[in-house]
Amino acid sequence: MPSEMTSIVLMGPAGCGKSTIGSLLRSKLHGCFIEGDTFHSIHNISKMSSGVPLTDDDRQPWLERIHSEIVKARLSSQSTPIIVACSALKRRYRRVLARPPNADTLFVLLDAPADILEARIRQRSDHFLPPSMLQSQLETLEVPLTGVENFLIVDATLHPDEVVARILAGLKAADSVS
Repeated sequence: MPSEMTSIVLMGPAGCGKSTIGSLLRSKLHGCFIEGDTFHSIHNISKMSSGVPLTDDDRQPWLERIHSEIVKARLSSQSTPIIVACSALKRRYRRVLARPPNADTLFVLLDAPADILEARIRQRSDHFLPPSMLQSQLETLEVPLTGVENFLIVDATLHPDEVVARILAGLKAADSVS
């Protein structure tokens, strides 16, 4: 499957399934799973809970903490795939996550229509982000660029097992090319 030292960042707006797919991938790949939401500051969580979008300055320390956690995971488990759930909405955020030693990072955009995302957000009771924040995230999202970023786009409306199967197929195809 993925080559040694691969980092897989499951990205996209709230409700796209990052945590669900991340847990399933961790099990399939026997990898390390990093839940990006756990690295938000209390200040960021409070802002989002109140319906206030985060700024780039708010996000920078959060992204740095996630990057540090990826580096720690790489050092402690040399050949284990590292799976990260992180919105990574902008290219500049993805550049932070893919800084060395994470240059081989694969970004997987879990793509779903706004109405599906909103319904999923409304169904969950254990998350700080209210449905009113979704539009801001969709407006912020910069789709990865072909030739600039290493990425897959996967239909997140599919059953989670099918989403995982498509990610694994994409990893296998990428490994056979490299």
